[in-house]
Amino acid sequence: MMDTDRHQDTSNVEKLEIGETVISSQSRYTATESLRMQRLHKMLDLTRFVHQLEELLTQPIKVPGTSILPYPGSPVKVRHNIASMFSVRSLWATEEERKTAVSELYNFKTLRKRKWIQKILLEESDSDSDGEFPFTLNDLHTILKLHRRRRKLQKTYHINVLNSQYTYYGAGLLSNYDPFPEHQDRIKEKYGVKSKQS
Repeated sequence: MMDTDRHQDTSNVEKLEIGETVISSQSRYTATESLRMQRLHKMLDLTRFVHQLEELLTQPIKVPGTSILPYPGSPVKVRHNIASMFSVRSLWATEEERKTAVSELYNFKTLRKRKWIQKILLEESDSDSDGEFPFTLNDLHTILKLHRRRRKLQKTYHINVLNSQYTYYGAGLLSNYDPFPEHQDRIKEKYGVKSKQS
């Protein structure tokens, strides 16, 4: 019994002598624990990340299709050269050649009232003069307003059965076979609407 008491005594409180100081294993464990906690706190510290995020959020948002600036405050000539390097304008000799080449990518055989889409698709979207512009809170409110309006229109879209005639309105221009004209005629015939071809 005395042996077990002695063994328990030594296992519970092991002593380490350093010079004149005596440290028990329990105090060593708490010191190690606090060091672990310090390391854990350091690893979980998101302050640098939050500062970096705040810095990114204050910068203007880069809109696709605008010119690429090498760095803020760079000369206008350098900006123009870098922007024109990514321009598609130099691929074709004339504007007519460009329009002909681009129109081969789409199916414009039966446009009907979709000429406005053709005009948009053939327009030159490349822009050297545009630069970065800040995305403001006002812009965000406008986008949210448009989104709400779109959702409202989407909910009421299926109430009118004649809206189904526009199923292939834009997608037909992107495929080899454009089902829009036939589909539109079929729906109009089904619901007794006279078809006007223009």
